[in-house]
Amino acid sequence: MKTCTATNCTRPVFGKGYCKCHQSLRTDKKKRKPKKKKPIRPMSKKLSKERVTYRALREEFLSKPENMFCAVYPSIPAEEIHHSRGRGKYLNNVSTWIAVSRIGHIWIHENVLLATERGFIGSRIALVTPLNQE
Repeated sequence: MKTCTATNCTRPVFGKGYCKCHQSLRTDKKKRKPKKKKPIRPMSKKLSKERVTYRALREEFLSKPENMFCAVYPSIPAEEIHHSRGRGKYLNNVSTWIAVSRIGHIWIHENVLLATERGFIGSRIALVTPLNQE
């Protein structure tokens, strides 16, 4: 049985005269070029398409007369949309939107318990009827 050609190594040869531990000493290996790193996409293609739809729906939603003023502070004009069930899968679901001012939006996120009681924050868990109660 052949032994490794590296100095002071008595292990059996794995390939091209070197053992498994000393394969890095081979001179016949091709040098690999390092791959060019691609930057991570800041937004997925799917989300960017949804955002285009969102912008149009947002403008339409805020221009309606019933959405002109903040739901938290009715004397202040609304300029933002609060997603009561989160943006995730409800991003373009207008039924979960609430027109709010910046101050009202901050109040909702700082006072979660009160906002939940008043209906500004809803559950993100979809209500499903149990199988035995159909």
